[in-house]
Order: sequence, then structure tokens, then C-alpha cells
Amino acid sequence: MSTKSESIKLLMVKCPKCNKTLNLKVDLDLLEYVGGIAKVAIFHGSPPHSLILYIDRRGMIRGTEVAEFVVLMDKREKALSKEEIEKLRDSLGSESLSALFSSYIANMPLYVVSQTSPTVFKRVLEGILGEFFPEVKVISNTIAEEFEIVIVNDDFYRNTKDKINGLVFDMQSGWLLSNVSLKYMKKLVNRYLENKKRSPERLKTEIKELKRKYDLLWEEIVSFKNFFKVIKGSTRRISLKKLKSRFNLSNSETKFLIELIKIRDNDVHDIIKDDIGIF
Repeated sequence: MSTKSESIKLLMVKCPKCNKTLNLKVDLDLLEYVGGIAKVAIFHGSPPHSLILYIDRRGMIRGTEVAEFVVLMDKREKALSKEEIEKLRDSLGSESLSALFSSYIANMPLYVVSQTSPTVFKRVLEGILGEFFPEVKVISNTIAEEFEIVIVNDDFYRNTKDKINGLVFDMQSGWLLSNVSLKYMKKLVNRYLENKKRSPERLKTEIKELKRKYDLLWEEIVSFKNFFKVIKGSTRRISLKKLKSRFNLSNSETKFLIELIKIRDNDVHDIIKDDIGIF
């Protein structure tokens, strides 16, 4: 088995569609391989498109493909076929899908730094993810408080990034700007994308269960914080070991959900006791 440092590969590739040079960090251990090859889709650009990389177990790029979303941007009467939807969904890749599903679980906004119009972005999401989010709310250049897709331009993001309490996805690079791994969600999404018999219903069930656990964990931690902050000088911290046991969480689930809670409320960092060594 490779060590953590060996499994991380830094790749640089030029997109033939928009001529942008994309730099990405890939954890080879998180990918799902079929015949020794894994797909990594980088959703980026304006208008949105994806560069799909075919990568072997050593981190070498064996081929590329561009997937365009023009079919979803034009108003057309004919509904997308199942095959079209699945191909386009694959093209979103684990980075953007993980950010979207994680934001939904934590009921916090997902900010997308892009010049793409909110209307176009909404059509793309509705066309590919309609069964997950029938009514996708997409707004622009504002600070949101709950789960919404917020399209922001470079100037708005630069001036407000200290006030943002959600995940941030950059359409130029096709990568998350937020300092989180979302490892658990990425593995879940990769498993779903590579399963030829995949069912959106199964993934929806898993995401809803994660959201249920998140809500319980959030309520417990916030109640703890609010109770002890009224006691001056209190150094009490909440035990991750006890939370993990109480809500029947795996180590991976605990780390993922606590990551999301820390993004939503930075103050919880000081009251959490990592007595299971996951951070």
C-alpha cells in the first residue's frame, strides 16, 4: 500500500476547449479504477465544460476528453435521455459533486467563482441533477445563510471571502478553494460514478442519512458551545470519542461531518477534543 505522500500527485494539463492550463492535486487512493484506469473530471470554464482525464494507478495521464454542456443551455423541448444525463453527470466529476452534496448536508451555501450567468448554471444543474435537487436555487453576488448555489465574480469573492461561511468552488481551476478534503464524500461519489448499475436513489439515501447524522451532531455541538460560553474561563471541550459512539459514526464519517461543522461555525474548533486522533 502506498504512503499518503506517494498517493498524492500534482498534475498540470491544458484544456483543449478553453486553452486554460489546469493544475490539480489528485489522491490516487480515492479514485475508482476500472481496468487499471480511473476518470477524473474537471468541471470548469465559462461557458461550463469538463475536461475528463484518464489516469493510471501511477498517476500518469493516459488520455483526455472534453464534455460540453451546450445541450443543457439552450431551451429545447425534447427531454434529455437517460444516457445523456448519465454522461453529463459523470462529467461534473467528484470535486464539484462532492462540494454540492456536502453543502446540502450541512445546509450551507456553495459559492461558485465564475463569470457564468446564474440562469445558465441553473439549467446545467437541473438537467443533470434534477432527481437530487428538483428545485435548485441559484443566485448571484450575495452572502447566503443556507443551502443555495451562489455565483460570484472575482471582485465580489475577493472583497467578501472573509465573510463567507460555506464551500467555495473555482470554475477557472475546477477545484475547491476551501481548505477541506471532503475525502469521505469524494469516495462515495467516485463509487457512484464508476458503478455501471448505479442508482441515484441509493446515493440519495446515503446522502440523506449523512444529513440526518450531521443535523444531530450540529445540534449537540452548538448546544454544548452555547451552554459553556456563558461560564467565564471555561475550558471544557466536547469529546469526539463520545460523539462518535453516541451517533454511531465511523472515523471517516466523524472527520467529514466535523470538517463541515467547522466551516459553518469556526468557533467550534476550540471546543472539540480530538480524542480519537482523526485530525
